Amino acid sequence: MLRLFSLILLLAVAAPSWAQLPDSLAKQFAIGYAHYEKGDYEKALLAYQKAALPGYCSAELQNNLGLTYEKLGQYGPAVLAFERALFCQPQFGPAQANLKAISGKLSRPKAQEKSGFIFQTWDNMAAGLGSHFWAYSFLFFLFLAAGSLAYYLFVQQKKGKTWLLILLSLLLAFFSFMLSRRANYLQFNRQWAVVMSSEAAILDQPSIQGKEVELVGSGNKALILEEKEDWYYVRLPNAVQGWISAKLLEKVRS
Repeated sequence: MLRLFSLILLLAVAAPSWAQLPDSLAKQFAIGYAHYEKGDYEKALLAYQKAALPGYCSAELQNNLGLTYEKLGQYGPAVLAFERALFCQPQFGPAQANLKAISGKLSRPKAQEKSGFIFQTWDNMAAGLGSHFWAYSFLFFLFLAAGSLAYYLFVQQKKGKTWLLILLSLLLAFFSFMLSRRANYLQFNRQWAVVMSSEAAILDQPSIQGKEVELVGSGNKALILEEKEDWYYVRLPNAVQGWISAKLLEKVRS
């Protein structure tokens, strides 16, 4: 009777997150949650995996799956699950917090390139304000340049350094346009993958005979730039680029 009461209480607490799941998946979710709370992570993982059917997107389920992988010390699958939770629901707070927490446990790439800071700053500017902001900024500076040019050409007064305002407006319009395109790409088109192997070599060519340019550990993310047979050309967060075997990565958007 006590076990039945506990299960009913568990279902009531978890209901908001899995109420929309099909009955069979909701049952597996509840079983996984119960095993996780007891500390039986192997059984919890098995239940969550049964609930995580291909084609079904649940942020709560993927987040719980990630927590279970993390408890088992499998950081690659954990990061992948947290990333998939954010793909299902981009502003899902628990997955964001869990990704931040697990990042300190990952072995980071050894090489650090100064250009990585430039790329990261550019991406942060683009994604931080969004494509709409930069698109409106582009239009604003473009109209400002056009108005300044009209004033420079047709107003019969002392024009001072109007030409400087025209050049500055055109330059800012150009940067706004590029940032708008970058923000749009980061939001809709990029394909991230997570390293699943304990160690993965980044090579200078798509071949096992390639020279190693970087060594990354499980759980690290890579942006896929190109696909060639069984190889991906990727860029790491520190801006290092190279080829990696597709067998060592798992795409966030499968």
